[in-house]
Amino acid sequence: MGLGPRGSEVQELGRLACSWRLHAGQDAIIAADFYCTKGGASLRNVNGSFYDFTARHSTGTSAATLSEGPDEWGGRAAAAWASGLAQSPHFDPSAEQFLRPAEILDLVYRR
Repeated sequence: MGLGPRGSEVQELGRLACSWRLHAGQDAIIAADFYCTKGGASLRNVNGSFYDFTARHSTGTSAATLSEGPDEWGGRAAAAWASGLAQSPHFDPSAEQFLRPAEILDLVYRR
């Protein structure tokens, strides 16, 4: 909890959950929910998938779907990587951003 505009209290909430080998009737449950003062966002895997996700944005009592799985993102990711490699075989400094999720997970699990 902290102070927001004009001294109002602000409480930002988030939740990240993952499960494997859970008796949930599917391979995995992967979910992340984030709630802030101007809205919320949620990410959920589709039917136990490790690759397919839905994303939703919520404001007040309404919600909008931003993305629904399944999505053939794997092929696009590989094509984008190959295209970038063809343009320059050197290290791309923007790849440093890929470390951030691992750092966050390390903080969550205190490693």
